[in-house]
Amino acid sequence: MFKLLLSVFLVLIFQNAIGQQTFPVNGVHDQRETFHAFINAKIYASPSKSYEKGVLIIKEGKVVDVGDNLTIPEGSVLHNCEGLVIYPSFIDAYAGINYSKKEQPQPKKKASTASNWNPAIHPEHHYDQAFPVDEKKKKDWLSSGIGIVSAHHRDGIMRGTNEVFHLGIEKPNEALIVASKLHHLSFDKGSSASDYPSSHIGAVALIRQSFYDAMWYEQNSAFVDEFNPSLISVNELLNDKTAIFELNHALSWRNVKDISDEFDLPFIIKGTGKEYLMKDELLDGDKVIIPAYLPEAFDVNDPYDARNVSLSQLKHWEAAPYNAYFLSQRGAEVALSRDTISSGKSFIKNLQKIAASPLTHDEVLRMLTLTPASFLGIDNLIGSLETGKFANFFISTKPFDDEAFEISSHWNKGKEVFNKTRPNNALVGRYNLVVDSVEFTIEVNEVSEKGIKAEAKRNSDSASFNTIVKNQEGLISLVLTEKEGSSLYRLSGKISLSGTIWDGRGQDGNGNWISWAAIKDRKSKPIKPDEKVQNDSVYIPEPWFPNMAFGFDSLPEQSDFVITNAMVWTCADTGLLNLSDIWVKDGKIKAVGKGMMYPADLKRIDAKGKHVTPGIIDEHSHIAIRGGVNEWAQSSSAEVRISDAINPWNIHIYRHLSGGVTAAQLLHGSANPIGGQSALIKLKWGKSAEELLINDAPGFIKFALGENVKRSNRRDPGDRFPLTRMGVEQTFVDAFTRAKEYDEMMQSKNTEQKTQRKRKTPYTSETADKQRKDLELDALVEILNQQRFISCHSYVQSEILMLMSVADRFDFTVNTFTHILEGYKVAPELKAHGANASTFSDWWAYKFEVNDAIPYNAALLTKVGVNTAINSDDAEMGRRLNQEAAKTIKYGGISQEEALKMITINPAKALRLDHRMGSIEVGKDADLVMWSGHPLSVYSKAEKTFIEGIKYFDLNDQPSLEKRNEQERARIIAEMIKDKSDKKRKAEKTKEVEYHCDTILEDYCTE
Repeated sequence: MFKLLLSVFLVLIFQNAIGQQTFPVNGVHDQRETFHAFINAKIYASPSKSYEKGVLIIKEGKVVDVGDNLTIPEGSVLHNCEGLVIYPSFIDAYAGINYSKKEQPQPKKKASTASNWNPAIHPEHHYDQAFPVDEKKKKDWLSSGIGIVSAHHRDGIMRGTNEVFHLGIEKPNEALIVASKLHHLSFDKGSSASDYPSSHIGAVALIRQSFYDAMWYEQNSAFVDEFNPSLISVNELLNDKTAIFELNHALSWRNVKDISDEFDLPFIIKGTGKEYLMKDELLDGDKVIIPAYLPEAFDVNDPYDARNVSLSQLKHWEAAPYNAYFLSQRGAEVALSRDTISSGKSFIKNLQKIAASPLTHDEVLRMLTLTPASFLGIDNLIGSLETGKFANFFISTKPFDDEAFEISSHWNKGKEVFNKTRPNNALVGRYNLVVDSVEFTIEVNEVSEKGIKAEAKRNSDSASFNTIVKNQEGLISLVLTEKEGSSLYRLSGKISLSGTIWDGRGQDGNGNWISWAAIKDRKSKPIKPDEKVQNDSVYIPEPWFPNMAFGFDSLPEQSDFVITNAMVWTCADTGLLNLSDIWVKDGKIKAVGKGMMYPADLKRIDAKGKHVTPGIIDEHSHIAIRGGVNEWAQSSSAEVRISDAINPWNIHIYRHLSGGVTAAQLLHGSANPIGGQSALIKLKWGKSAEELLINDAPGFIKFALGENVKRSNRRDPGDRFPLTRMGVEQTFVDAFTRAKEYDEMMQSKNTEQKTQRKRKTPYTSETADKQRKDLELDALVEILNQQRFISCHSYVQSEILMLMSVADRFDFTVNTFTHILEGYKVAPELKAHGANASTFSDWWAYKFEVNDAIPYNAALLTKVGVNTAINSDDAEMGRRLNQEAAKTIKYGGISQEEALKMITINPAKALRLDHRMGSIEVGKDADLVMWSGHPLSVYSKAEKTFIEGIKYFDLNDQPSLEKRNEQERARIIAEMIKDKSDKKRKAEKTKEVEYHCDTILEDYCTE
């Protein structure tokens, strides 16, 4: 009693302070303070506290108290919730309440005419919810349990801040909880009319540059002739460190992590639903908002249609409901969001599938209440039913993980904002009815929206009567009719607080008024639907590495071994070694030769009759890239990094391994003169994007010449400079001129800063950091300083000579001319310059500028002394580079060993990685391929492919893997056929985009 009185006292003091408003009273002054008491309910006050027969007391929009056996204040409005459940309102921290497919992208709302140079960057925008919320949409969301939402403009890369509001309250000043400083970011430029960014890598670069610009602007705003509200808002974000970052792909998690580390800026991550595939890269305490959207089942009844559905799609359908479980197991803080799910029924259905995972009821409840509240920074106000918090809750028929779960009433700030009359299941049972001293037994068998099914019998003679029972908000009426149809009794009355007593007045068949009462037989048990069987051995799908066809059940591990009796192609001075051994220890080559002694327990691989070569290296590839290969919108995109878009789940990695390829340079496309920074990777199938990167690889960048650059086949008006080969040269000259000036300024700035630190000089306009950090020019300065190296797409001799001339002018070397199909014309000049060549074996005449290409190009370049490699630039040809290299034997008479070097040690030299790969020598990485026969034969197959001593491909495993794939397909398809969803997706074939040099994506944000 003392606890209740103290709670009431404290709440009244608090409410008297906060209940006042600045708005004038329009009407009669009404200061009634009414308690509402909800009794007899199963109350989940929070994820960690519940009450079986609880009492919830609220007043003036706040929770007064909650618990068992509370004393109800006198004069309270009583709400009997017998058989019902009360939950805190669900909170959606990433609500799509303002989302519709027809309206997307949302039109931007500018806060100022001054704006950022790129219209996708508008962090100064603030979301303003229009009130009242559309009635139909509001009811649908309230009926799904969501009472508090956070909304923002879902448009652009830096989108601005959000608003958090009570969904059911119509007046804006009462509905708003907080106009938050929670910023929203994404990789999707949305409705921006600017061509930049045109790729995922461009979006990453734009975000990074914007952060650097903001920091520079804050330091120099007093001395800069520019007012930039965008950069001011970015600095607020950097200082407040509160932001939600929406992923466009599960792999983008890595990009967000990198940005977070670079700028010391923690993010709450809004996922795509596939984050379970990244669970091994999670850090304990990561904050993640997961959409409750689950993929629909496919219509796979027709076996031919079913072949259109990939195994990765099938496995995702099965694993998606476990996304929250996998992440929570790794220590992530997880919040669930309805996001863009169109209907409340779909949300609830998906929620129940998620709750059917090994997550407990209370864990899921936390994901819907306290966790999103804490993400929004207002868990002191909402998220649980505790004294002093907002009275936000809903009443349901069952717990949310029960199929019979349905919301009958939803309350925001102590006001009922949604009501749907629901059957009172507590009425089900047996009643002893006495009417005018005559005893009857009534069985109430079922209560549904359609009505109440009941039957009555007279105790004296067991005569049955037609029975009609109606219940309307605690008022009950009964009609008992004899079988032939004549009315016996018409009764009306009320239901008691406990729900066990009905009583009232009525009339008999003659119109006489009589009294009646019915008491529920406590010994009788209500008829309940079958209880859910709790299965302790819940099936948990285990994702593969990667989660698709030919993925590993468990990642292969490094081991020590020796390959014996092989024909070893060392691609070094030692040449071919017949019947020789290769000893691999700790991922490195320990020894090569004959007659060596090995430890007794060392694993042996007999390669008698087999050939072993170094792993093949593809100097020019575009596999395993996502979100676009070209950032084409500007003539120079040196700031973008292909490493930001590595896709370790690309099937071409596995296919290339089957062709003996172990490493590749992933290049930017050739749509602009200065492209993006390369990614040098090893094809470690099943590993993460970060693990694919070669950790000590030097920096490379893609340049381009020719028709692609000047956009000979462009379909747009062609406003972007350059449009001629002359313009291409001027682009290079201008870029390096700016880079040189930038470098001088940066070096001068560093010298000044050191002097200032020594002298402790005060910050003035003279000492201000006037040179802003420019990611594009940083990359170009690295070229000037021989810290980054050029791989240049080229064809025509005049342009090749032009770029070498530009390089001489700025005192750097063009590292590699790739394609270079007219290289044979300028071979001596290439050698004198110190350039490498990477060419096709026999491509010609596929466009005008390759009309002079000849298949003898590689041989002629080699004979002049130019280090020459054979590249693919094609996903299909990349796994047949051994055959491409063999063509140089026919065209030009190159020796077999020299031909093999063109795909091993020569590209390793071009990529400046020959110290660790490209040949079979002691101390180098154990990147090895065992071939069934001669490695340059079209009949030979790569039987085993090792990278750093780990076997990533084994031809002998193929039959069992294919069988396993089919069995997995059959198993999941059988489950999919059992799925009772009303709507199923058509089984249509989808094909992953294969990138080429000139690929321009229309929508780089689609996963």
